[in-house]
Amino acid sequence: MGRYSALITEVSARKPKIIVEIGTWGGGHAEIMNNEASKYNSDVQYYGFDLFDDFVEFEKEFCDKGVAKYERVMDKLSKYNVTLIRGNTHDTLPEFNVTPDFVFLDGGHSLETIASDWKNIDRISNTETSILFDDYYHDKSDVGCKVLIDELSKNPNYSVTINSEIDSFKKDWGTLNISTVSVRKLV
Repeated sequence: MGRYSALITEVSARKPKIIVEIGTWGGGHAEIMNNEASKYNSDVQYYGFDLFDDFVEFEKEFCDKGVAKYERVMDKLSKYNVTLIRGNTHDTLPEFNVTPDFVFLDGGHSLETIASDWKNIDRISNTETSILFDDYYHDKSDVGCKVLIDELSKNPNYSVTINSEIDSFKKDWGTLNISTVSVRKLV
């Protein structure tokens, strides 16, 4: 499970009733989070944001997973209390006004998209909200959340922990080392 072991760790520590995931893709992480949260609460509400079938800008977002099918994800998560929100988070997140207990931020990988997603998640979160970022690329700062996380770590209003599990992938340009990052508002 590598860096994603932080999902279970964070969910079991927070015991969330309201989970928000930016970047639902195929629903695998949604299933893990809902399974774990259901151990502590019978009324877990999950909100998943993704472009689903409309995703066409793979290169801009540094993503090579392929397109997730909305109906397939709904079927996979049918035993949970799930709301899937289809569309670009630049458009859908500003309209969202539910305060989450736990957020997994793993949507687009461009600096612009991550900054936009963070701005909207920060707006609706509070000191009780646990936020887990994926895609902290130790060796890259042109994509992923490294630039944002490095700035947040200097801000005394946030607690930032780069998780110790690192996944490494060989690419044609070198090795990509990826971690998750836990963030909490302090005020």
